[in-house]
Amino acid sequence: MSKLAIPLAFLLTLTFAGVQAKPQSPQQRRNSETPPQDTGQRGKATLPKPSPIPLPVPQAPPPPPPPPQAAPTTASTNNRVTMRPDGSIEAHLSDGRVRVTKPGACGYTDEFPDGRRQTLPCETNVQQASAPFPIDNVSNKWLESQNVTLLSILRSMLDAASLNNYLVANELQSLNAEQRFVRRLQTIQALAVASQQ
Repeated sequence: MSKLAIPLAFLLTLTFAGVQAKPQSPQQRRNSETPPQDTGQRGKATLPKPSPIPLPVPQAPPPPPPPPQAAPTTASTNNRVTMRPDGSIEAHLSDGRVRVTKPGACGYTDEFPDGRRQTLPCETNVQQASAPFPIDNVSNKWLESQNVTLLSILRSMLDAASLNNYLVANELQSLNAEQRFVRRLQTIQALAVASQQ
């Protein structure tokens, strides 16, 4: 076989295959001879980054409700209920009237802003009979302890001036333990009624 037979057969094969052989430039030959650089990613599967899972944000607990406020005592209601020097109780009503009552007595007197006075007596004035109280050492000690408690209640219901008016008008005279007990109890009851008007 001649020296031209092999190249001619090779060219015919390329022609029939539809491939046109182009000579490579020196730069292309150098690029084809350079091995591909290893970037470190060969053979590693790339997985998608997981999306962050939202975590529940802890909510601050609601503030506790304010503690219920105790109803103010009579002495702290801007002197709405006071005691006069004669021992009578005056209640200042919302319409401007002043209602005057006497502890242990029935009825009341309304004093109007224009100076008028209107007295409304009880329909039936029945004197309440007090049960006889046995006076001995034991009962007297009990009454004295109760009188101390009743006086502390009066202090919580009256301001200092009104409490002094009560003591001067009601307890300067000589009273025994039973009489003080009845007088203080009647005054507390009258103050409680006047504070509700």
